[in-house]
Amino acid sequence: SVPACAQMKRLPLVYHRLYSVEPWDASHRFVMKKYRLLFEHLERTGLVRDRCAVHAPALPPTQAWLHRVHCPQYVAQYCDGTLAPAKI
Repeated sequence: SVPACAQMKRLPLVYHRLYSVEPWDASHRFVMKKYRLLFEHLERTGLVRDRCAVHAPALPPTQAWLHRVHCPQYVAQYCDGTLAPAKI
């Protein structure tokens, strides 16, 4: 019989090295390096290799892609650089 862990589907993991914008202002409320650190931890522990199917999306995202998950005003302000810091 096949062990239960061998029957598990591989977890889809979306990661791109550019998700971690570094250097980043240390006083900023959003710690950008957390994505890189988490991915490196998953690699070190073998979880990425053993249990994950890693997908690295093409960057930068298209505006059409951004519109699928954000309102038009947010996308416009993001793309023209006028997005208020409080909305980031």
